[in-house]
Amino acid sequence: MRLILQSSYLTLEYLLWRKYNLSFEKDTPTEFVKVLIVNKYHRNLNARVYIGDKLKIHLKQYGSLGVGSYIENEYLVIDYLRNQKFTDIPNICFFDNDNLILATCHLGDNTIAYQHINNLKVDTTWGEITSFLSKVIVKIKELHKIKIPDYEPKLRMLSPTQIRAIDYTIQAPQYFADLAYLYKKWTPTSLIHFDLNLQNILVVNKDIKIIDWELAMIGDPVWDVALFIVALCKKLGDDNFFTNKEPARFDQVKKVIQTLLENYDVNRTKLKTYLRLITCQYVDTNRKTINRLIGK
Repeated sequence: MRLILQSSYLTLEYLLWRKYNLSFEKDTPTEFVKVLIVNKYHRNLNARVYIGDKLKIHLKQYGSLGVGSYIENEYLVIDYLRNQKFTDIPNICFFDNDNLILATCHLGDNTIAYQHINNLKVDTTWGEITSFLSKVIVKIKELHKIKIPDYEPKLRMLSPTQIRAIDYTIQAPQYFADLAYLYKKWTPTSLIHFDLNLQNILVVNKDIKIIDWELAMIGDPVWDVALFIVALCKKLGDDNFFTNKEPARFDQVKKVIQTLLENYDVNRTKLKTYLRLITCQYVDTNRKTINRLIGK
């Protein structure tokens, strides 16, 4: 019979059952252990286990065998990156293939980048935010530089037809030209994370680590950059950044984005097209905002 972990209590019980040392340090009392259920949907579990405010274990389980391949995909991707000497990734605690459970562990003094930015917004200037995010974009660039063999059976290949944004363009003729561009210019040359946002970046002893690799595939690196920019604009500005005629904190956000693009120079035309497709689900997406943000 398969185990189905659907609560914080069961998650901790499972880890203890595996004789996994949750405290990591002998002096850490167990009452400081907390479990944040990030997502629970259709018997799937995505849980982050903290001691104090430090992430220690990221545990995932897929209740359905049909989507269990995401667990295996993350395991294979992390293993592949480790073999390619890309070490800014989590360590695998264990991979329970029978129960479709994967746990990654995080040692050292760490902070989720989302919270790190919150702290910077309160305590420091935009210059320090820009400096921190520049380190992140350099790490993303290093990821995209990893050479992928012509035939790599372990890694999935992402095609444009799998991109959810396409669903929104079917009823929006103004995006047909962008969609045609996507199919024509899509260049799957790199391993891309496909879910780059500040919740999946970990600051560990001032180093940058990328976590949560379940969706990673071979794809166009510019799509990764576009996803990251959308997430940043909504975090540094607000959720309506791409719909408001005058987005919140636009000038400051633009300076941040321009600095990132100086550190990772990508095709601006392609980037703007991908940004339009990613944000097309917001019916009133303001194209002028994207043009002003990215420039020529």
